[in-house]
Amino acid sequence: IGEGPAGRWAALPPTMDGPSDPMEADELAERIASILLQRYGVVSRELATRESLTIQWREVLRALRRFEARGEIRGGRFIQGLLGEQFALPAALDQLRAVRRSAATEEKVTIAASDPCNLVGILAPGQKVPSRLGAKLTLVDGVPLESPTSGAAAAD
Repeated sequence: IGEGPAGRWAALPPTMDGPSDPMEADELAERIASILLQRYGVVSRELATRESLTIQWREVLRALRRFEARGEIRGGRFIQGLLGEQFALPAALDQLRAVRRSAATEEKVTIAASDPCNLVGILAPGQKVPSRLGAKLTLVDGVPLESPTSGAAAAD
């Protein structure tokens, strides 16, 4: 998988209607697939819908399948609750297995609701927490705290 930025705001080449050359389209799809894999570890269509992709999902899916055919990533069903095909980096699978086997630690983490790590309603149970300025989300062992008044994920 190619090297390059994996951050939330990684720069991609500008495209109007997508690249006209099929080779350019494949290269762009592989770059985007690589960035998504580096960002999330596991990629599915549900996760990709959070992104403003410059190409269609089916192109990224083809790139992910090429990575799988080359043995660079694994395809399968790794995260319960995600629909459709999932593709994962080997290191991400190792981390998922370790988390599954570990005991609960009651670790609390508070993040901004606008943080890209806010996957409540996508990966984590509960309703989506809107990305409002100043809103916070608290997770305990990766599970959102319930609001005592509304029963929805905590977002003060």
